[in-house]
Amino acid sequence: MIPPLIISYLIGLKQKRFKIDWLDILTYHLIVITIISSIFSDFPKVSLFGSYTRYEGLLSVVSYYLIFLNQI
Repeated sequence: MIPPLIISYLIGLKQKRFKIDWLDILTYHLIVITIISSIFSDFPKVSLFGSYTRYEGLLSVVSYYLIFLNQI
């Protein structure tokens, strides 16, 4: 699911269909902070995929972000 979203976002940027505003910048910061916290985590597997009951790890956050970007 992630690769098609990345490809469609990059095509939209190339065609100048997307415009970066303050909400995008805040979301970029959220993704960067999530990546940094996943790198320095004590449990990298849990931070990447999430816990057994919630599955809210780095992959889910990046997927939500890409879906958000492709909907605007």
